[in-house]
Amino acid sequence: ENFSFNDIWMERDGGRMAHVRVWINGQLHEERLRCDSVLVCTAAGTTAYAMRLGATPTYWFRPSLTMVASAVLDPPYQRSWGIDPQSKIKLDALDSDFRPVRVFVDGVKYDNIQEARIRVSRIAAAELAFHPDYDVTERVRNIHKLTN
Repeated sequence: ENFSFNDIWMERDGGRMAHVRVWINGQLHEERLRCDSVLVCTAAGTTAYAMRLGATPTYWFRPSLTMVASAVLDPPYQRSWGIDPQSKIKLDALDSDFRPVRVFVDGVKYDNIQEARIRVSRIAAAELAFHPDYDVTERVRNIHKLTN
């Protein structure tokens, strides 16, 4: 079991597109998401990779999860999901012998992954401190202005 603060990133590991089955709270959400990668991130992670993949940045103080995929072939027009932070997410790598995937957990790489299970901890938390002159809310607002 590994812990992450910002994000978990599942991506193809080779020349073939990844096929990923997505479960949310035990319910099948996507039978076969065909894409290059899937990112699941906290609000702290939405201002980086997720925004560049097309997800809307979320204010750092809001409990939330975002899932966004890159280079999506199928289902068409599906790229980003807002997910309740109490949810449990499972990503299954389909056909992993032919379409291997790797996972990065806050930048640490794990090869030949069959599945990734993601949830927000009910006991662990991070406390952030900012300099009084630094307005993180204004920074996120400025990011929104740049993307619109």
